[in-house]
Amino acid sequence: MLAIPFLVFASCASPPEQPQADDVSEAYELHPVPSPRPIPAHFPEAVRETIERLPEDAIVGIGISGFRNIGAARRGATLDARADISRQLNSVVSIMVTDFLAIPKADPGMTLLFQERVVQLISKSNLVGSRIALGRRDDDGNYWVVVELPQANAASEIALAARAANPSDTALQAAFDDAERVLRHHARPQ
Repeated sequence: MLAIPFLVFASCASPPEQPQADDVSEAYELHPVPSPRPIPAHFPEAVRETIERLPEDAIVGIGISGFRNIGAARRGATLDARADISRQLNSVVSIMVTDFLAIPKADPGMTLLFQERVVQLISKSNLVGSRIALGRRDDDGNYWVVVELPQANAASEIALAARAANPSDTALQAAFDDAERVLRHHARPQ
């Protein structure tokens, strides 16, 4: 009997007040992520050592291929590693859009269409500045590739894709021009 009045009372509570921010940078609430990069124990020792040696702020992609042909295995694993980096960049774009939508003046429909276009462009990008840090076959015959994309290059990829998506909202464009700041606080290699 006591639960019913409580539920009615709880549902009448006013929603939390949205921050009023005219400046895009004021709408961001940045949450630093712990710095150690988690590396699964089942990865081969050479892969783990390579990942540990890479700069902490680099975006790291891991690819694995089981093809017997070394060329096909290398290509397949490299494509997988680059796709892994693209997925991480797309996650950052999603975070940026979520942060931008917290601004009361943001147009959700236009912003989500813009996000879709940016994600498509990142998926097709060349990931300029990325490099293969390791390519090696393990004892089980799987070919492993570790690809590194420096944080500055990752921010540049996001900003270039945002400019190419041609947003009509200048505040939205400004939010994506500051991709490096968001990467420093949100993105962590997997």
